Amino acid sequence: MFEALDIYAFHYLLKPVTEPKLTEVFQQALREAELRNVRRKKQLFINTRSKGITIDIDNILYIESASRKVQIHTLQEVIEVYGALGELETQLGRTFYRCHRGYLVNMAHITEYKSDSITLTNGDTIYLTKKKYGEFVNAYMWYLQNGGASCV
Repeated sequence: MFEALDIYAFHYLLKPVTEPKLTEVFQQALREAELRNVRRKKQLFINTRSKGITIDIDNILYIESASRKVQIHTLQEVIEVYGALGELETQLGRTFYRCHRGYLVNMAHITEYKSDSITLTNGDTIYLTKKKYGEFVNAYMWYLQNGGASCV
């Protein structure tokens, strides 16, 4: 057991191992791995028609979908590319939330939320589907409890 602590083991289970305890530790390990992955992933690489761009994820306010294009709203500019919002949602992980079929919002830039809208640090207001309000609040609380900074 002490050797495991020397190599920064996540957890140590004593025998006999019960299924509920194993499940609990496994769930904790998954959450920790996901959080480490979120912290590690700081840039998004996208292709436009004429060039490839690397965007700092922290600078993305929200992403908006219109037809077959997506507009990436950053602190400095709006970048328009062909693509699907769902693909970006998968790449960006849990620090972004799909609050509406046409919007993906960066939780680090939320200053206020209501039952039907989310306001961001630059003053833009994004639609929040009313049926997703409860799910959004849970996701935002998870984000805050796992190292995210609140602007609210």
